[in-house]
Amino acid sequence: MFVIDDVLTHEECDKLIELSDSKMKESTTLGTIIEGYRTSYNTFIGRRTPDDAVKAINIITSALTNLEEII
Repeated sequence: MFVIDDVLTHEECDKLIELSDSKMKESTTLGTIIEGYRTSYNTFIGRRTPDDAVKAINIITSALTNLEEII
C-alpha cells in the first residue's frame, strides 16, 4: 500500500461528491442490511458517466495501476 498525494484536484473531488451524493445507499452485508452492523455508505459511478472529471479519473487510474483504460 502506498499514498500518492494530490492525485485528484479539489474540483474533481467536489465533482465526485456531487455525482454520488444523491445516490448514496447504506452498505450491505451479503446483500442484506443488518441494522447497526455496517455504518458505511457507497454508490456506483459508471465509467460511461458523461462528465469530464470521471473521464480524467479513469485515465489517472489506468496510468497508476498500469491497467488498460476502460472506455
